[in-house]
Amino acid sequence: MGTRPLVGIGIDTAVLSELFDPAGPLSPLEAGALLDASAVDFAILGGDVLDPRVAPEQRFDASVVAALLAANSRRIGLVVAADPRVHHPYNLARRLASLDHLSGGRIGWLVGAGASSGPAEGVESLLDDAVTVARKLWESWPADSIVADRERAVFVESERITFIDHEGVFSVSGPLNVPEPPQRKLPVFRFSDTAPDSIAGAPDVVIVRGTDEGAHQQILTLREVTWNGSWDVEAPERGGVVVRIRDVHDLESVATVAGPRPPGAGDTTLRERLGLPAASRILSGHRRSLFPVS
Repeated sequence: MGTRPLVGIGIDTAVLSELFDPAGPLSPLEAGALLDASAVDFAILGGDVLDPRVAPEQRFDASVVAALLAANSRRIGLVVAADPRVHHPYNLARRLASLDHLSGGRIGWLVGAGASSGPAEGVESLLDDAVTVARKLWESWPADSIVADRERAVFVESERITFIDHEGVFSVSGPLNVPEPPQRKLPVFRFSDTAPDSIAGAPDVVIVRGTDEGAHQQILTLREVTWNGSWDVEAPERGGVVVRIRDVHDLESVATVAGPRPPGAGDTTLRERLGLPAASRILSGHRRSLFPVS
């Protein structure tokens, strides 16, 4: 990551639903073009569903909006908010991997538990396990197993597609029926009231909602603020700012005030834009092949 603070927009579910309204002020195509042309690095879709303090009036599936915006944009990162108590981690891993392929590596996952998703007991261990399951599933079908070798008449080295045999809060055998996503491991975001020494899910990015603005030494930290018409806010030393909007008209205002896309900024994956290291593999040792070779 360079010296420029990261810039993100938090788009509430009410705004997302307006993007599907034919009578709305912005079409998905216009919204995608607007975000692509601006200095905004990523948009968090539907983060309000994970706010334990209040249940949102609308529960709009952020992955649907991500698919629509991915098809109508080329560079903006798209972070999908999802609660593993509502969406099983296998389905989430498959959905997010598919979106990452569709977008060319621009998808992230904001993981958390909302107020209306069930009892709070054991939530942190559940979130941690859900992230572990997803990360294992994303490498259960290695991308480089697709060899398209005409001489051997082999399209996929299918013996390399393996079960993950995970046992934890969730029991998942796998493998995923989607090849490894372009980013290998999608960036995982978490909300926090502080910047703690450790947080469930081993996230790549923490979005601090509380008054503690201290940055964690090892975790990319972003500060969330409510949009008030200005970017005049202080970002953490290593991180950036996420401004939360609650009105579709604010989307154009935020993009305009953020300014144009920096000169020479190429199309990158979300991991690269966040300055995160390349994802490492977590599965090791002997694993059961889905298609064993005799």
